[in-house]
Amino acid sequence: MFEQESAQLQERIEAIQKQYQPRIDALQRRGEEMEDGFEKPSTGGAVIGVDFEVDWKQTDIVVSVPSVTVRDKKIVVSLPEVTSKPQKIAFDVPEVIMVPHVLGRKPEIHGTTIKWTNIIVSRPETRMRRKEFITDVPQVTMKTKEFVVGIPEFKMSEQRLSLKLPQFKVTDVSASIDEIQDEGEALEAEGQELGKSMQAAIELEVSRFQKIIHDSLYATQVSAGRKFDSAFTTINNAMADLQAKGCDPIKVPTESGDINLRKIYQDVVSEKTKVDAAFDAVIAN
Repeated sequence: MFEQESAQLQERIEAIQKQYQPRIDALQRRGEEMEDGFEKPSTGGAVIGVDFEVDWKQTDIVVSVPSVTVRDKKIVVSLPEVTSKPQKIAFDVPEVIMVPHVLGRKPEIHGTTIKWTNIIVSRPETRMRRKEFITDVPQVTMKTKEFVVGIPEFKMSEQRLSLKLPQFKVTDVSASIDEIQDEGEALEAEGQELGKSMQAAIELEVSRFQKIIHDSLYATQVSAGRKFDSAFTTINNAMADLQAKGCDPIKVPTESGDINLRKIYQDVVSEKTKVDAAFDAVIAN
């Protein structure tokens, strides 16, 4: 995994080194020429008759050059597998009915005849009515899934640009050795700037490579997350359907026993948190 990208990064780093090598060589030659051609200045650069000592000090400008290998890392997580099968749901629901009750009797006079009739009043009463229907109830099984992702490992080596630059010590009176000193300081500054430029070019290539790795890891995490999204949708739709039919999703009475869909949903949420944490830990490295 990522062998091609790793090889391409190494090639680009080597190309940058080759690109900068002529400029590095030119700086080193200028430093050697400065040392070889140095003579005690008598005008302009120093005061005539002033005694001084010069020490050619080795100055290193260091550029860190990475070599990269990609190590495969396994991420083992649990992903939900959702299946839905028809289940017979049966439960009792209360309903209110009006039941007639005789409160007493009242006389009705018809001519010379008295007839007693019942006084009937309807009273509300609650009774349990059996409700049955068949619907799909989701079942969630967590299955282990193994992802192999690439983790880059960098080994840093140093590329050194060495220059010999003059260090002056006046042994008689105060004097300025401006010309040769300024040339040496300019040479060192140019070398430092060259080193920074080369380092920045290498770091840009490394950051591009790391983005490829990061994007791949993120895409794998998103792929794993789709399993959870599908499970959430299925469970939510089932709970909404059951509630619309008057069944509490916390206690779904199926033929195989009661099912708590809300707990199942929360368990899947907890598993997703673990999966996200596992990927985040790898991405953060």
